[in-house]
Amino acid sequence: MLEDHSKAKLVDFLLEKKHGIKKHEFNILSQNIEEMNAPKFLLDLNAEKNVTQQSEIFDKIEKFIKEGVGNEKLEDLLFGILYSTTFPKDSKNKDCVYQSTIEFYKKKLIDNKKIMSEFHRLSSGKFNFKLPEKIVTRFPPEANGFLHIGHVKAAVLNSHLAKEGSMLLRFDDTNPIQEDVKFEKGILEDLKLLDIKYSKLVRTSDHFKKIEEYAKKLIKTGKAYVEDTDLETMREQRMNKIASKNRNTDVEENLTKFNEMLKGKLNSCLRAKVSYDSLNTAMRDPVIYRKIDCDSENFIFPTYDFACPIVDSLDGVTLALRSNEYKDRNELYNWVLNTLELENKPKIQDFSRLNFENTVLSKRKIKFYVENKYVDGWDDPRLSTLRGIKRRGMSMKVLKDYIISQGASQKTSVISWDKLWSQNKKYIDSISPRVAGVPLEGMVRCVYDKKLEKSSIKIPKIDGKGFRVIDDCSEIFISQEDALILEKDEEFT
Repeated sequence: MLEDHSKAKLVDFLLEKKHGIKKHEFNILSQNIEEMNAPKFLLDLNAEKNVTQQSEIFDKIEKFIKEGVGNEKLEDLLFGILYSTTFPKDSKNKDCVYQSTIEFYKKKLIDNKKIMSEFHRLSSGKFNFKLPEKIVTRFPPEANGFLHIGHVKAAVLNSHLAKEGSMLLRFDDTNPIQEDVKFEKGILEDLKLLDIKYSKLVRTSDHFKKIEEYAKKLIKTGKAYVEDTDLETMREQRMNKIASKNRNTDVEENLTKFNEMLKGKLNSCLRAKVSYDSLNTAMRDPVIYRKIDCDSENFIFPTYDFACPIVDSLDGVTLALRSNEYKDRNELYNWVLNTLELENKPKIQDFSRLNFENTVLSKRKIKFYVENKYVDGWDDPRLSTLRGIKRRGMSMKVLKDYIISQGASQKTSVISWDKLWSQNKKYIDSISPRVAGVPLEGMVRCVYDKKLEKSSIKIPKIDGKGFRVIDDCSEIFISQEDALILEKDEEFT
């Protein structure tokens, strides 16, 4: 089941508040479905797909509700599951045919209004968490595209929280096939657009040798093993909680094989020996080193999940802001820090991604549109890239203020662009001087018998911005259109 973790947390909150059911850290909806013996078809729901795309499942939900859910616990679970999908939005569509489900959802929404208000208040967009005594944050983009509005939120929050400390800019170069120097340069330009300053520019590759040493330390302590199982089989085994045949290979053999991997003589990967049957799929013996064919002196590269906690620790990061898509991987982040006994252990703080209606926020998809000429470039005003919305007229000040007002909330919501553009319009209106002009082509000269002196406010609605003065003037110019409708000796303003 593909869950929206931040929305699924409402289910835990609701079930604990009303029924005293213990909260879950991972796979919240899946575990509650299993434990409460709810219909198994609910496990097939995908939080990222709409009702139409999952009509077969919603047909079953409709039937289940008509026949009677059974008890209040199951009703609240089903309500929470519906809440965590696109159903609340899709149900407002007049073409939605699931009337019993709509009525059920509306009733439970009223029943649970008080608890939901409490949940949303606790997860509101404030920085309501304790900061480390010394604040060092990091913004770690991968140089495989220009920044879009989702990355901008991470950059702005890291910069904002580091006002009394420092922020590192770290290029994550653990996948060299995807990276390009032009994108590094572009990201630096994007940060300059946002007026975001960083104390130091670093790269994950600065620590590659040290990361290799830590990988060998895991092998020597029996916490990692070399894997030669093919990718599809390995994926299947992980999903079905099956241990790899290589899991108990002895230390010396693993060390020998890993050294061969480093020399490019062995096409295998290195896996952390954590738990092959963990409830958290991210902890099921994850890959921490893999071979990448590229123009580099290195033959194998650490995965982001392995390198990130190590480099954060070595670079002195004390506060690691991570969007909640990484929530399930936080356990692995801490496992790496603790297992390697790293002295500096950054505090993790999750935040929700910035999601806008009808907006592509996948760098891979944006890159596809650019490379296939569906758009005019990374700064096409139809895109959600920083350059695109800047070109469309977005004030960087308004964008930053809006993001900061959202805070580091973990509540995921889909935002309408209208609100942001409305704020942008108000700001532009407040700083824009008023001028008057006429087209050069066909303009008409008007002569006055006496000199004209007049003044008007330079910026309406804002006092103290001065005046635009027209003085010592005996002639003005008007447009051809205005001249054609004026009578002789007619007074006009």
